[in-house]
Amino acid sequence: MIMNIEEIVAFESIKNVIEAYDDSMQDYLYVYDYEEDHYYIGKSAAKRFAMPTNEFHNVLETHGLFVHPADLGDLLNDLSDIRDGKKDAHNLRYRWIGKDGSPIWINCKGRTIKDTDGKTRYLIGCINEIGKHSVADNDSGLLTEAAVKDKLSEIDFEPKNCYFLELSIDKIEELKQKYGKDYAARLEKVLANCVQASLVNGQYAFKLNNGNVLVFDTLKNTESGIKGLYKTIRQGIDSFIKKDKYDSLYTISAGALRISDCPDYEGDTLQSYIHFAVNEAKRRGSNRVYFFDMCDYEKELANKELVHEMRAAISNGYDGFDMHFQPVVNRFDENLIGAEALLRYTAKDGRVVSPLDFIPLLEESGLIIPVGKWVLKKALSMASECRKIDPDFRVSVNVSYIQLLKSPLFDEIMSALMEANLPPDALIVELTESGYLDNTEAVRSVWRKLRNQGVLIAIDDFGTGYSNLITIGKLKPQIVKIDRSFATKALENEYEFNLLVHIIQMVHSLDLELVIEGIETAEELDRVQSLKPDYIQGYYYSKPIGRPEFINYLNSKIG
Repeated sequence: MIMNIEEIVAFESIKNVIEAYDDSMQDYLYVYDYEEDHYYIGKSAAKRFAMPTNEFHNVLETHGLFVHPADLGDLLNDLSDIRDGKKDAHNLRYRWIGKDGSPIWINCKGRTIKDTDGKTRYLIGCINEIGKHSVADNDSGLLTEAAVKDKLSEIDFEPKNCYFLELSIDKIEELKQKYGKDYAARLEKVLANCVQASLVNGQYAFKLNNGNVLVFDTLKNTESGIKGLYKTIRQGIDSFIKKDKYDSLYTISAGALRISDCPDYEGDTLQSYIHFAVNEAKRRGSNRVYFFDMCDYEKELANKELVHEMRAAISNGYDGFDMHFQPVVNRFDENLIGAEALLRYTAKDGRVVSPLDFIPLLEESGLIIPVGKWVLKKALSMASECRKIDPDFRVSVNVSYIQLLKSPLFDEIMSALMEANLPPDALIVELTESGYLDNTEAVRSVWRKLRNQGVLIAIDDFGTGYSNLITIGKLKPQIVKIDRSFATKALENEYEFNLLVHIIQMVHSLDLELVIEGIETAEELDRVQSLKPDYIQGYYYSKPIGRPEFINYLNSKIG
């Protein structure tokens, strides 16, 4: 815009307009007189930012007092281009410093008014805090994910060798529940500060909506370079924890993605890939960095699809789920004394899914609660039918720690026994020997009540965990089951064999019964018989079979 100098509104008049609107606006109006090197902004800005006053000369030098040092160069270059007539508009996102010293993201826009000679006289415009509009986070001083695409468009980089690195505080939800949201927010700010302190030119950080921090690295780093960056950030966290006198103890996990692995690096695919990577780091034990792998990602998608399919199957009368039963026999006379109920699932495409694949998904999704209740009813219904053939028949049912923690398991078991018209000792509840189960009074209370009612308790997969004897002491089971992997080692290795002998002696000394699982051959059976277990289970006698087949099997043994 070019006007005659006589037509240009006087600087004082512009100031009056700005002052009139200052109290009624959240944004800040300003005017910059290039010829007089004179700057005026609404008084509310001087209250918010670390500027000496809302009106000053030596404009460029004074801006250095309240503009973030990392952004000052970009601002000065832009204002110089406007003065030299290279551009007529100002539109820049950068940080000012607040009165408390914190960085505050702003968006500064303006238009020029030139004199009759075509020289820039005034720059008049408006400043707004973009942190208020979710483009920046003023607590951490980082741009938010809403600004990621804009930032990528501003940077000249070669995508092939660039990385994204998302960092997340481990178990942040647990920390929020235990110490409160303000505590968690403090930790997130520390993470942001440690990230910023670790970055160099060519690396950019963003605060994500979930509280994580995303780093965009354009330095053509290798995988080892990204690991080094993660290590530096983690060392910063460790230093903070030490200075904080260990008042807050936490770790961080990170997911790394090379842009060449994600063609759509400005779209939703990027977000899906990088979020998967950081979640995979947590799943693998936390306090580590995981590099995106397409095979792992596709497996995760397949798992999600399987969970979706199983959820629909549950709603459709547990279509696709089935119960198989594997005999358990007495060592002394090889008579069948009961069976273990085993859950099976067949996918819509006819594929039989391994329990090792679908049961963890049921637990992670919480679907194990309705499925576990269904399993219990089906198993006891079968036991009721088997007791018409063998009055002493017992059925074993595996219980997940999710059922224990998130459902009224005791009430459900007693209700199912009543519905099946069975005495409590017709049921053996099996729980995997696990750290999930042996360390709370709530857990022990459930088992005490079940034992008091006459339900039998078995520890499954004994020998695969780390707290076997402690588990026996706390849960006081009546039955211990030796896992096949442990038994196989014992049959192949003299040391392991002698160890198993002592374990069996210990179990018997406590008046507990012992089952050895996974016996498949006559040779294995002969060796195991010398160990004198109480019961044996395995393919040697029968693989897990469906309900009709098992009834026939039971009739053949009783007859």
